[in-house]
Amino acid sequence: MVRVWRERAIDRVARDGEPVVAAVVTAALTFRLLVRFPSGRVVADEQLRQEAQQFAPGACESCCGRRADSDGPSDARRAGRGARRTSGAVVLYDEGAGNVLSEPRNDRAGPTMGIMMGKSSSRTQLRRRRTWLCVVAFVASSLGGPPAGAATPTVPGAPTITSVKAIGLKSVTVAFDKPANDGGARIASYRATCTSTDRGVRGTHDAANSPIRVPDLTENKIYVCTVTASNDVGAGRASTRSSAVVVLPTPPSAPTVRSVKAIGSRTITVTFTKPADDGGAPIMNYRATCTSNAGGVGRSREGAQSPINVADLTAGEIYRCTVAADNRVGLGRASARSSPVLARPTAPGAPTITSVRSIGLRSIMVAFAKPADDGGTPIRDYVVECTSTNGGAARSGHASASPIRVSDLTSKKTYRCTVAATNDVRLGPSSPPSKPVVARF
Repeated sequence: MVRVWRERAIDRVARDGEPVVAAVVTAALTFRLLVRFPSGRVVADEQLRQEAQQFAPGACESCCGRRADSDGPSDARRAGRGARRTSGAVVLYDEGAGNVLSEPRNDRAGPTMGIMMGKSSSRTQLRRRRTWLCVVAFVASSLGGPPAGAATPTVPGAPTITSVKAIGLKSVTVAFDKPANDGGARIASYRATCTSTDRGVRGTHDAANSPIRVPDLTENKIYVCTVTASNDVGAGRASTRSSAVVVLPTPPSAPTVRSVKAIGSRTITVTFTKPADDGGAPIMNYRATCTSNAGGVGRSREGAQSPINVADLTAGEIYRCTVAADNRVGLGRASARSSPVLARPTAPGAPTITSVRSIGLRSIMVAFAKPADDGGTPIRDYVVECTSTNGGAARSGHASASPIRVSDLTSKKTYRCTVAATNDVRLGPSSPPSKPVVARF
């Protein structure tokens, strides 16, 4: 619609050199009316608005004449019927010279220029004034102002804060109810502003609805918050200030694992150093977690300092462990994983055979030393196995200590023997084979 007016107006000015009236349409919901008449009299804003709104379309036709009406205003009136209200500023030009008589107000949304034709008049000052008022009436009804009797949109009312909550990470969440009055236009956004009462950094954040998270505040400082609503007119009044809230710090950084050690009874001791950053609040606890990739049960244990013993693991499984620190905000990042460690108890090590000898009656006596490692739990038994290298029957024997006799061997056959220890976990590895010995009858 505005583009058509502009094209027609430019064409008329180029052809006839007639004066023009320009309207600037903006996104603000008020329009500035300021007219200077040839007599020098200035009529501004409210007075002109009231006078302009008295003109109905029929009155403007008789006032302005059909020639001006057909080139601009009546077309705009027909096109603008039922359209969404916007607003504008009226710019008038001197009748003869084309000089600007009033400038549009600067507006944040930026103007869109449309030009309407207005015919010069050589009649009385009253006629001139009615002609300009006629043009302004078209601007009010077709571009910017509401129709006669309609309410002009305003800024929205104040929201109502329902809660503020410190959620850690130097942030506050502000929950609120929308305003009872939207000002006659849809609310486009809300802004939460949190201000410290003890020199914390001020923070704001915009969002389309409740709640709003306001980040980057100063930990351990006291804040109060407000919320404003904005529509196409602008920002409304701020809400009543919230109750005070103390901004929480961040969780601590990660500790560093120094060593892990299996100490028996299916327990691993984890030694670590504290994190470089406590997050702005004292560290209250540490959590050590040990996990297995081979089917062992994962466990976690907490402690106030290093080391921490992680118990009830699966014996004989390989574990890696991490440590995380905790303050009043929450648990921080976990450390890098430790080197692998075998949870104990595990199977005992291999004994060492010290001697084998034939004692007759198709028997061999095997002596040995206990393993260097019992696997973390007492050895309950030893098992000796003797196998023949030339076809004799294999036999075994067991006892709780050295030496162990293996009977019922094949006479005159050569044998080699091994020994293994067992505990509550399982049978450990066998010793290397003994030197050969011949079983005697």
